[in-house]
Amino acid sequence: MHEMSTCKNLIKQIEQLAAAHPNKAIKNVKLTIGELARVDVDELESLFPLASKGSCAENANLLIERESITVKCRQCGETSPVSIAQMDCPLCGNENTQLIAGVDMLLKELEFE
Repeated sequence: MHEMSTCKNLIKQIEQLAAAHPNKAIKNVKLTIGELARVDVDELESLFPLASKGSCAENANLLIERESITVKCRQCGETSPVSIAQMDCPLCGNENTQLIAGVDMLLKELEFE
């Protein structure tokens, strides 16, 4: 259950950032999760209330934005969204592409009440 450890690490990060805003309740936690981030978003959402219990994020809403896979073609230079099944450049068909988005999980924003 790697999503629970992911949640616990997220809570640690939230608590470190929230320390700069004492006595303010966190309303929303906004994450960006790439399609290739190897995170089960549904499980993360269901475990967040349990992992955040007793923390400054206990009553916060977890808002997740999915980030699509994006590559930059090393031949034509174009940047394009692609699917995991087809990561070649959709414009010129070149298979020599560089992955530039869709891999990370990022704590994007904490919104305080």
